[in-house]
This record gives sequence, structure tokens and C-alpha cells, in this order.
Amino acid sequence: MKKSALFVCSLFYIFYGFSQNMIDNGNFENDYEKWNRLTGTNGAMSFYSLDLAVVYDGAQSMRVSTKSVGDNPWDNQMVHDGFYPKKDEEYKLRFFASSKEGEVDIKAVIQNTTYSEKIFTITPEWKEYEWTFTAQEDYLQLKFFFHTLGTVYLDNIAIIDKNYKPVHVLSTDTLIVDYAVHHQKIEGFGAALAFYENWITDHPSKEEMYRLAFQDLGLDWLRIRNDYKYTNNYAEFSKEFVDKAKQWRGDSIRILMCGWSPPADLKSNNDVNNGTLKKDENGFVYQQYADYWKEALLAYQEAGIYPDWLSIQNEPDWLTDKWETCKFTPTETEQYPGYDKAFAEVMKKFADIEQKPLMLGSEMLGIGNNQFYAYNSPLKDNPNLFAYAYHLYNGGDPEKPDSYNAALQNIKKDFSNKPNVMTEFEHRKGKWYKTSWLMNNLLTEANLTAYFYWDLIWPNAGLIDIDNPYDKGGWRNVKGFQKTEHYYAFKHFSKFLDAGDVRVEHQNSNNFLRSSAYMSADSTLTIVIINPTETEITSTLQIPHFARKSSEIIQSVSDNFFALLGKIPADNRLVLPPESVTTIVMKK
Repeated sequence: MKKSALFVCSLFYIFYGFSQNMIDNGNFENDYEKWNRLTGTNGAMSFYSLDLAVVYDGAQSMRVSTKSVGDNPWDNQMVHDGFYPKKDEEYKLRFFASSKEGEVDIKAVIQNTTYSEKIFTITPEWKEYEWTFTAQEDYLQLKFFFHTLGTVYLDNIAIIDKNYKPVHVLSTDTLIVDYAVHHQKIEGFGAALAFYENWITDHPSKEEMYRLAFQDLGLDWLRIRNDYKYTNNYAEFSKEFVDKAKQWRGDSIRILMCGWSPPADLKSNNDVNNGTLKKDENGFVYQQYADYWKEALLAYQEAGIYPDWLSIQNEPDWLTDKWETCKFTPTETEQYPGYDKAFAEVMKKFADIEQKPLMLGSEMLGIGNNQFYAYNSPLKDNPNLFAYAYHLYNGGDPEKPDSYNAALQNIKKDFSNKPNVMTEFEHRKGKWYKTSWLMNNLLTEANLTAYFYWDLIWPNAGLIDIDNPYDKGGWRNVKGFQKTEHYYAFKHFSKFLDAGDVRVEHQNSNNFLRSSAYMSADSTLTIVIINPTETEITSTLQIPHFARKSSEIIQSVSDNFFALLGKIPADNRLVLPPESVTTIVMKK
């Protein structure tokens, strides 16, 4: 392929703006904000509370009383949301601590895809503790492991950047696109209609919601769940959804079917929620599980639903009693069946099915904690696996989309032999433009081929926020639904990009911007630019050898979504407002 002479800025900044202390709420004056507190795993038990009496400074400290340490040193831990260092530079962790009585060891951990640790012995007198470490990547989390019995108090936790310099956001940019240099082929954008199905099918405004979901968003994919054998009307809702999708998108719409759980009679706990595969005298019932999947697929096909892609288990690394789950470990253990064995048995049963779907795996909860590697390494060379699938509920902080980048880059580096697909995520409380930012990062950092938002139509969330059809008096408007802000963030990609488009090379001179570019078979060039800063930036487009005949600019800011701004001006300069998303579509 031709190499592009692109302008590369020699200075690299992380957008968030450094402060000398990189840990927010390290003094716990804002209660538990920014801190997650984990316990209760493998017999572990720590109690976390805010203490108003024993403090080093301010009004309160964090009190941690560890009653049982569990099997692993990390079973009791407190995790900060994360911070943005500069790779290979030194930082200092500083905190104040005391114990209730005697000496108590705790472990400080700096971790993302890399790992560093230091053990501190805490004594009854308040004391300052320090650790100088080298950042091994550009996003890290601070964790404290409570691996010995006793009570400790923590206060004024800080990570200090001794080379701190204020960050200045440039107000100009040059965006160069080289459409002759190709990256991954795009499979498209999708979302799920799973759970609350009857709210949709019984809703008086459902036809308009279907039009918005499939035509206006331009979805390429519909994700449905396989609930064969544990609901009486397993195909009824899905059939309506698929029919409406095809009504608006024709044969271009494709179907991803995912399993949340096999039926209860195949489960260890005789329940579709929680549990795993049951065992008989021969071990885990892989063959019965595979028989179930073959029967289910044929039943859905008989009902007129032909999945194009299939995933045998949604989030095999997760258990809950709140919805259907079934735990698999990457390979078989005494307690849990192996995902690799289950996958292999299903493939054997599918061998004689004429219209087989392409298979995805392993659809784990997230890409943190080495889960992507653990589940997908046993399948890496399996010819029956079409693409690696994953969710994003760990591995980064959705409030800081760049925090996923190290893990995404590893996926591209170590698992580039097959496409990768993100099949479920949403961050309903986050700012809308961060959805676009995260989508863009996956497409550029991991060479993602397909992105699925979780809930297409959902109450108090989703891309379309639906009101209860059985309580019309409680509707918030006359239609009983509303488009969310994330609808528009998603639409900036899904409306203009289709399966078969190819991501092409681009470069911004302003490293605060996030952007990507795509070329279609009919020579349509689409560019998406996210300005996540609080500064207006003017970007000048440079697209050598692209003689455009037409162009269109679509731009969203928080008070004006999806505004049509007309064509690209003669000077090729685009004004990118603060916290905005802009899509440019041009044709030769």
C-alpha cells in the first residue's frame, strides 16, 4: 500500500489537563465519589465506611475494617476511577494512614494492562507513606488491596507529577486524509432489542419507534437473545422486530443472536439465572448443551429468523440472580465448564445445518483483568470462530474514553488474525459526546469492525427512551417515547457508514481531537470528528486527489443535535465547537 506523508505533531498531550495531584477525591471529602469498594469474594470480607472522628485532615477519612482476607490478596480492594500519567515518566504516590491497633499490611497497586505493587505496613500513629513509580502506560488505576486482618484509616491520597505543566489546547488543526491507505473493513453498527420486548410490541407508538430505530439510525445489525425453551413465545417478539427491521432496511439488516442462558434443566442450579452447566456421571453436559443450541437455531429458522452471527453465551465470566446468566471459564475447571469445549461441541452439532451463522466469541464482560486474552486465546486458531466479541464494562472508564486505549491496542496487536466486534455497551449517565468518542477510539485503536450499543429501546435509557405502554397517564409526552442524547452520538456513525465501507488513513495535527475517516464502494468519503475539549477548534481539511462534487456537514452540540450546516466552505475550514461531534460526507 502507498505510504502517506502525513503531518505528525511532535508533542503528545492527554486531553484531561493535568493537575499536580492526579487523584480526585483522595481526601474523601466527597464521600465515596471516584472510589469503588470491592469485597465478599472467595470468603473475603472488608467493611468500608467514612469516619468523622479519626481523620488526618479535613472532615472525614476512609475506614477499612478487614475481617476475612479470602483466597487472594485482591479479594478485598478499593479502586480509584483512574488517572492519566505520561508513559515512562516517574510519579509519586503519597497518602496518610493509621491503624486502629497494631501493625496492618496493605498493598498499593498501579494497574491497567501492566502491574506494579508495593506493600506498606500501617501503624497506629498517623504517618505519611510514599512510593515513587514509573508509569508503564498512559492510563492507570490506583488500587489498595486489604490482604491482612485489621482496621486502617486512609486520608489525603495523592499521585504527584513532579514534571507538571499546564496544558494549552491549540485552537487550530489540520486534518489530512489519505484515502488510498486502507485499514479494516466495516461490518456496521447495531443495537439490541432484548428484555422489555412486550413494552415495544404493545406500545401505540411502536411504528414510529421502529422507523427511527432502523431507518433514521440506519442500523446494519439487530441483536436479539435466544430464549428458546424457557419462554412460551420465544420467537414472537423477535419475529416482529426482525420483520420491522427488514421493512425499513431490507436485506441489508443482519441479525446477531446471543444466548444468555440455556434452559433451567441444563443448569447446575435448575434456574436460568445464575449457575452454570450441570454435571452428570460423565461430567459437564456439553453434548446436551450443543443439542439445545442446534434445536434452538433450527426453531428460530423455522420461525423465519436466520441469524447471520451467533454467540453461544453472553458474558460467560459474569453471574447474577437478576437476569439470565451461565458461567463458563476459558477452559474447564472442577467447578465450571470450559467455554472452548462448549464452543467445540456446538460447532459439531451445527455441521449439518445448511444455513449456518458465523460464530462470535467469547463476549466477555469487559477487556480488563486479562479477560480478553484468557477467553480468546484457546479459540485463537479455531477456524470456526469468525470474530472476537467483547463488552466494555471493565478495562477502562467510560467517563475517560482514552482509558480503554492500551487494552484496545493490545487486541489489535495480538489478535489481528480475526475481526473484533464490540457487541454490548452503554453509559447512560455519561455525557453524550463521549459515546461518539468511545466509538471512534474502538474503530481507530482496535480496528473494530462492528459496534453494538446495548439497549436500542429501553425505559429511562437506551437510544430511544420508552414510556410504559400500560401506564399512559405517566407518559412524559404525547408519543410515549423520546430520543436520548446518545441517539445522536451513535447516529453520527451509524447513519452514514454501512457494511463494506473501509476505514482509511487520517491524521490530525491537533492531538486533542478524535477523528476517523471511511471510504465506501461508491467513492463516498465520510469523516467523523469529536472535539472533547472546552475550546473551539478550527480544522482545515486536506484531502489530496479527492475532487469532491458534493459535500454535507452535520454537527451536534448539547443544545442543537444533528444540525445540517450545508457544504464544506471553499477554504476547507471547519469550526468545531467545544464538546461537539461533526460528520462530513462528501462524494467524488
